[in-house]
Amino acid sequence: MNRATNRRLRAGLLATLLPLGLALFLPAAALVPTVAAADPLSVTTPYPSVAAQPGASVSFPITITTDATRTVGLTVDGVPQGGSARLTGGGFTVDAVQAESGKPATVSLDVTLPPDANGIITMTVHATSGSLAADLPVRLRVEGGAGGSVTIDPPTGQKVAAGGSLTFNLTLHNNTPRDTTFTFSSQQPDGWQVNALPGGSSQATSLKVAAASTGSVTVSVASPGTATAGDYKVELDTASDGDVQPDPVILPVTITGSYTVALTQTSDETLQTSAQPGAGKAYVWVVQNTGSGPLANITVSATPPTGWTVTFDAATIPSLAPGKTQNVTATITPSGNAVAGDYTIPFTATVPSSGSVPGATASREVRVTVQVGLNWLVVGGALILLVLVGLSWVFGRFGRR
Repeated sequence: MNRATNRRLRAGLLATLLPLGLALFLPAAALVPTVAAADPLSVTTPYPSVAAQPGASVSFPITITTDATRTVGLTVDGVPQGGSARLTGGGFTVDAVQAESGKPATVSLDVTLPPDANGIITMTVHATSGSLAADLPVRLRVEGGAGGSVTIDPPTGQKVAAGGSLTFNLTLHNNTPRDTTFTFSSQQPDGWQVNALPGGSSQATSLKVAAASTGSVTVSVASPGTATAGDYKVELDTASDGDVQPDPVILPVTITGSYTVALTQTSDETLQTSAQPGAGKAYVWVVQNTGSGPLANITVSATPPTGWTVTFDAATIPSLAPGKTQNVTATITPSGNAVAGDYTIPFTATVPSSGSVPGATASREVRVTVQVGLNWLVVGGALILLVLVGLSWVFGRFGRR
């Protein structure tokens, strides 16, 4: 083995044994990495640089951390001309905070930009406590549209009959960096009733939505009974106390028609008739579809006095087109022992509701005069005659005594 080889072997052995020797003889603390001591005073924010639009308001959450209990003074410089900035906490404007080790203090830097702001704006939060000082620079990039957006999901159109009502459940998205309060108003055709309920509550007049969150709005729409069939638009307008104003939202409504029924008499418009006890009397009603939509399964009914009967030649009308009429004959039969006089019978035409078609009713009353027939007059006269003859006989026989 030559000298060069021996030298290489001795060098390799030394490189291997030297760390082992150091580990055995040096103190253990000398081998532990050094940890840097915590700063005695620091000021931080999770969002040191944000984008905002001219005239917008922006809030930076600020955290003040100390290694011991300290009173820390706070100031801000670099505020743009025409704008404002203040440090707030606990509902107050803050000039200083009390921080403790392990218990940082928090404040908010609230900045309002001037309407003509543009470009990059840099401000600095200064924190001082005795001889300690720390600075936090924050940056705003000013550009149009940087304040986010507020949107309402477009609703799906709904159908309803004239005179009916419906409900739209809407979701509002507050895609802005601040909590915002919204109020609502509407524009609708004449005679319509629209009510926007923020959060679905009948008592609330406004809706507060947290930044980057959503809220709900329930809009009830009632159409007038005179509305003709066709498409209508109800506009929901939204205003906010923030920098972004939402666009109006259109609520599409389709009126399928009006559904009304009328119960009338024949051309003479007579709402009275006469009948005899136990004898049927025909009475003709005219059922008319006075709406703009077809009616189905119309029933005609009556509420006669006790012991009376009322029957119909067509108690149910399967269908009736708008503007069309159909006669229905009612047979009124007083009870056999009905006393002479006037009686009232209510009649009702009823259309049941079906799907989006509402129900409809119409009611009229008929006065029925019960007349006693000739036979009853003869019998009554005979009874009266017999009573008179009996009385005459009694007075004739016993009066002489």
